Amino acid sequence: MRVELLEALRRLEEGVGEEPPKEAEDEPNQEPDYVTVHVETDQGPMVLRRIFFPGARDLLEFTLPSGSVYEFPFREVRELLRPLL
Repeated sequence: MRVELLEALRRLEEGVGEEPPKEAEDEPNQEPDYVTVHVETDQGPMVLRRIFFPGARDLLEFTLPSGSVYEFPFREVRELLRPLL
């Protein structure tokens, strides 16, 4: 799972996922954009979503197989996990 998680973080960092950010629009976007990556774990699928919102922090949202949702600053999580993965 370590390799899959590292690959998922790399893809999120590059903005590549199953749900890419929306295209630029004529009107200001009031909804956050995000990219999503799914990672299979022993307990089931885990969803990682990087959330972009103009003027807000760059966030990483984890949805665990149990359904629990956690949100952290993306860059802090990336730096914290990189040595472990």
